[in-house]
Amino acid sequence: MPADPWTSLAAGADAVHSAGGRIVIRLMHTGRIAHPDNTQHGRQPVAPSAIAPAGKMFTASGMQDMPEPGGLSSDEIEQTVDDFRRAAAAATAGGADGVEIHADNGYLVHQFLSSKRQPARGPLRRVGREPHPLGAGRRT
Repeated sequence: MPADPWTSLAAGADAVHSAGGRIVIRLMHTGRIAHPDNTQHGRQPVAPSAIAPAGKMFTASGMQDMPEPGGLSSDEIEQTVDDFRRAAAAATAGGADGVEIHADNGYLVHQFLSSKRQPARGPLRRVGREPHPLGAGRRT
């Protein structure tokens, strides 16, 4: 993978746009639906609360139980929201016409929306209220 994957997007965006196409990037974070063996650096999954998901996950060494994730602190939640913002900005700067935040299928945003942990909801609730520069002046 290139050091900056958005460079590859920018290289092809002009051709897609010249042919009348559009590019929409889907951003996601799996949250607790993960296993350290499937990450480059063996990172432990994170979630709104330290509750292990039921089920197994495929890894290079076979099916394994998904581990208990680390519960995100308020500061870590803010950092994750900022990570989404930076990724969305990089995608549009690289030529994407739109960005979708994947919030279904039990992944991180969905975990927060269905979480009973009230402190975890605060930063996410604020994101929806803030005006966002992405999309300003963009074609539809």
